[in-house]
Amino acid sequence: VLRRRQAREHPEDPRPALALARLWLEAERAEEARGVLDLLLERHPTLADAHAMRGDALRRLGELEGALAAWTRALELDPS
Repeated sequence: VLRRRQAREHPEDPRPALALARLWLEAERAEEARGVLDLLLERHPTLADAHAMRGDALRRLGELEGALAAWTRALELDPS
């Protein structure tokens, strides 16, 4: 609940939304993680960590082409 509220109240700061998405993934709730990450990427389209995590969510949902595209975008943004 705290992470959701932080993400809503501070959309300019990507950290609460990333933490919330990570929690959803750890809880095996990839669809919820994808939703959080999609909204986050609308606000922060160059955030490599969000693209990488979205790739993880898509892989868990069986969307392998989308996962590969998300991981590729993450590497384009941050090759390290």
